[in-house]
Amino acid sequence: MVDSAYARRHELHDYLFVQKGAIKDEVPSAEEWIDMEYLVELPKPLEAVSVDCSAFKSSTFHLALAELGVCEPI
Repeated sequence: MVDSAYARRHELHDYLFVQKGAIKDEVPSAEEWIDMEYLVELPKPLEAVSVDCSAFKSSTFHLALAELGVCEPI
């Protein structure tokens, strides 16, 4: 759901901005969209590692460790 909302962030912003009442105050700020981008991007390297490891019958986590480097704190 977050991924879909982020993909349509411009349309969502425009829709909420033209509404009346309390929902107009719910338009996410630029900082909140950046936080949402981090949430969207976070699982991608983990998914890649999972796919890489699932292709083998033996333990291959050590082969995918390099891909986890993108998960280091910013």
